[in-house]
Amino acid sequence: MQAPYAHLDLRFIPLGGLTAENAEDYLREDIILAVGGSWIASESAITSSDWVGITQRANAVMQQS
Repeated sequence: MQAPYAHLDLRFIPLGGLTAENAEDYLREDIILAVGGSWIASESAITSSDWVGITQRANAVMQQS
């Protein structure tokens, strides 16, 4: 997907299909600016007000970058 836009030096933020286990693989790529995913703040975590867990998952991904 990036090839037609290479001349623009774009960076991407993938969202779909990411997990805590594969986020680091994406973050190693120069064209990836950041990642996101529902595993960080799932519906059940939000519903149960699991702000500590959400924060921990977000911090864990930030440590990979």
